[in-house]
Amino acid sequence: YGKKHSPKTKEKLSILKKELYREHPEKHINSIIAHNNKNQLNKKGGYISKGQIKIYELIKNFFHDAQLNYPIKTPDHLYFADIGISSLLLDIEYDGEYWHKDDFKDMLRDMNLAKSGWRVVHIKECEVLVLSDDQLKHYILSMIIKESVH
Repeated sequence: YGKKHSPKTKEKLSILKKELYREHPEKHINSIIAHNNKNQLNKKGGYISKGQIKIYELIKNFFHDAQLNYPIKTPDHLYFADIGISSLLLDIEYDGEYWHKDDFKDMLRDMNLAKSGWRVVHIKECEVLVLSDDQLKHYILSMIIKESVH
């Protein structure tokens, strides 16, 4: 069913795509998902997890510039913070069991963000599941304050 791309062509397409998304992060699927998160009827293209939305809902009144899937440009990459607070250069990551199995990859990502002045707070899925909303809100705010002091 058609000719497959050569490895060289795939690499060129990958570079072009990365350049496009660095220049226009709003065209990246993560930005589109965040924009349409209230209408998540079709999960086929991806969606924002319930835990991520719960954290966002708990903190958005404290940080008015908090944004879901916030694009962060570094010299080498375009990252998307689960919840970005640009005024604090803070990335709040909801670490669900499925997507955050590779601690080394997360550590490299955090280091790259730190080089650009961003701090990262990780909230584990198990913490979101066992804490009440009020306890979770206090926990998240204490993590943000702790990270802001460093």
